[in-house]
Amino acid sequence: MQNLTNDLYSLAHDVLTELPSLFVMLICIVVAIVRWKRHPRVSLIVILALTFLTLVTLASAAVFIWVPRLFVDPGNYVTTSGVYAVLNIIYNGLFTLALGALLLAVFIQRPSSQRS
Repeated sequence: MQNLTNDLYSLAHDVLTELPSLFVMLICIVVAIVRWKRHPRVSLIVILALTFLTLVTLASAAVFIWVPRLFVDPGNYVTTSGVYAVLNIIYNGLFTLALGALLLAVFIQRPSSQRS
């Protein structure tokens, strides 16, 4: 029971640490919804990317607490280091996909500039 309490405390701590970022993502989603009529395709991409980024952020808090226990023997530093390295690569890859989608939304449907 004590272990579960510590896990939930760690999870709450990790989520609360990300709360400012989550709040900004929520505001950006609301702005994208408000601007939907003007730019529907861009708004859709922004909403999907920010929702995905929010889910990745929340899921990573839980994954970094519970997944290492499935693969790591206590006291085995090499295995622990490897598991965290793989988790970080996966997290950063998913984060990069979300940022790439946001970058796509920035440049999609822009008129091409005509130079004289």
